[in-house]
Amino acid sequence: MARLRSERGKRRIVQEENRFLDNPQEGMALISNLISMPKQKEELQQHVETLNKYVHEEFLEICKLGHLPNEAMMFSSLKKLVQDVEDMCQFSALANKNVVAIGGGFSAGKSQFLNSILQDNILPTELTPTTAIPTYIFKGREEKITALNTFHLSVPLDREAVKAISHEFHERYNVSFSHIIKVLTIEKPSIPYETITFLDTPGYSKSDTFMEKGDNTDERIAREHLMHADYLIWLVDITKGTINDTDIQFLLSLHFTKPLFVIFNKVDLVDEETALQIVQEGKERLADANIPYERVIMYDSTAQEGNERDGNYLRDFFCRVNKRMKFTTVKESFGKVLDEVKKYSFQETKKGKDMLQIMNGFYFEVGDASQEVKDRITFLTNESKEEISRQKGMMKKLDQLEEKLYITLDHVMKLLELKEQTIGDGGVLAYLQGRKADLFDGLSVGDSLKGTVLKRNFFGVFIDFGFNDSAVISMHDIGEAFTNEVEDIFSNGQVVYGEIVTVDRVKKLLVMKMEEKGRSSDEINEGNGAGGEGA
Repeated sequence: MARLRSERGKRRIVQEENRFLDNPQEGMALISNLISMPKQKEELQQHVETLNKYVHEEFLEICKLGHLPNEAMMFSSLKKLVQDVEDMCQFSALANKNVVAIGGGFSAGKSQFLNSILQDNILPTELTPTTAIPTYIFKGREEKITALNTFHLSVPLDREAVKAISHEFHERYNVSFSHIIKVLTIEKPSIPYETITFLDTPGYSKSDTFMEKGDNTDERIAREHLMHADYLIWLVDITKGTINDTDIQFLLSLHFTKPLFVIFNKVDLVDEETALQIVQEGKERLADANIPYERVIMYDSTAQEGNERDGNYLRDFFCRVNKRMKFTTVKESFGKVLDEVKKYSFQETKKGKDMLQIMNGFYFEVGDASQEVKDRITFLTNESKEEISRQKGMMKKLDQLEEKLYITLDHVMKLLELKEQTIGDGGVLAYLQGRKADLFDGLSVGDSLKGTVLKRNFFGVFIDFGFNDSAVISMHDIGEAFTNEVEDIFSNGQVVYGEIVTVDRVKKLLVMKMEEKGRSSDEINEGNGAGGEGA
């Protein structure tokens, strides 16, 4: 379909010297190094195992006390959170980063595209389908390359090893690294984006030759990593035409919520008229499939400068993402699950107390009622007392479990040199327009206020600080400040704190900088008693 206009496909390939490919002993030593198992469990892994023990043993014991209706779902959520902590331990440098993933089919030119963005030929551009490994690239103090092997052990590598792993090793030694290495991470001080991690994924589609030989395992690997990315850039080889059906189906299977940034790569190989036609067809195909996209551009990864045709949309996109906060909410996430259990326990306790009050009233009113009725009242009274006692015991154990979880998580965060960031770290502001002139009497800049999240809707997040009107944080401001979804930051009934930044008595306007703090059991109960939904 596309008409070529250069001979890039026939360019002379310069064979680089590589000790791992040229020397079998060095090659075998690389394999041995990569499959080595840790001699002893690291401190971080011990903390992860402690979290697992708390969830699999203590949480399940607590569930038995209360007969939770959604016990399986909560248990599953806690197991997933422990896995998230383990992932965070393995990729601590990614914890507060916006992951911008590069996806596409086999030979779409993803690695070469990233090399052009990084202005460094650090990624091999001749990946074979059997050796492609997801690679995370981000800014670091010094250049550092690490492989995470199947035993969760981090193995340091150099550039030559990376070239060998992703180049001819399989053909030379008949060894595939896809079952040995889970991911590669590359740190580079020259990357200009502090909060962005670039993710190079395997092509989800195999070459035709390989598809005749076996199953497509790279599709599973690509999907797994792309689904957890914050932003997605989708590359299309323009010499193969527009976005095809398999691309469309794969993109739909990701259920990605944010608009894509679509790039038609290798535009230098196609004449301008054909390229414009292909891009227009691509836009129409995306629209027909109801796949939202932010921008569709043409790109030449081989150009020394001016890679993007007709603008600097890609650079502007990176700068915009780089300004957004991506924050770690491990403790908060554990707390939200436990809060649901506390909410249930509080409701059951209230039911027990209400029943006890009713039974006490009956006991003094029945008078000459039969012994059978009195026995029934006594039975229900004792049952209510037992339920109240059981729920109190359950709440006590929950508080103890939460404290132990938080202590362990604090150890993990300290070892990783991370902090549980708060809403206030992003500087998100809430605005309150007062109706009465005396609303601001006694208030001044720097005052702290405690509030409760009332609701979320299209316009923003509404917070009650005890005034006649709600303070509102706009969805636009949240989107500009954070990568996290709004429901991951604010939940109905959540207790938040605001510091007054501006008091404008003429416009009757208060501006508050928001921050979030953990809630005690009393606050959970207090919120539920007032009709809140819990956090």
